[in-house]
Amino acid sequence: MANSQAVETSNKQLQDSLIISFGGYSTKGAKDENQDAFALKTSEGLDLELKGHIAVIADGVSSANRAAQASQMSVCHFIEEYLATPNSWSVSKSASKIIAALNSWLYSRTQKKHLN
Repeated sequence: MANSQAVETSNKQLQDSLIISFGGYSTKGAKDENQDAFALKTSEGLDLELKGHIAVIADGVSSANRAAQASQMSVCHFIEEYLATPNSWSVSKSASKIIAALNSWLYSRTQKKHLN
């Protein structure tokens, strides 16, 4: 009987665990450089419990002059800012606020460049 309890405990631990494996692939489009970006942050401990694992994809805007840099900055900044949001916020609220702020910042940078 002790043996079956060990198997039940082992199965329960497997059911409560999530094994993450990841990889990515992106290729250039019409332009000479690949302007897409992706990033993943695996979390542990309290961050895992409160925020979970984070995966972000940014599709580069081919009409922008610095699309690759904007995409890379966006995925890194999203992860950093998401981890800094209040723990009381939902994933949806956190993501919406971060994406809105990123879009505003990128737009303002584009406008400043056009004005100069």
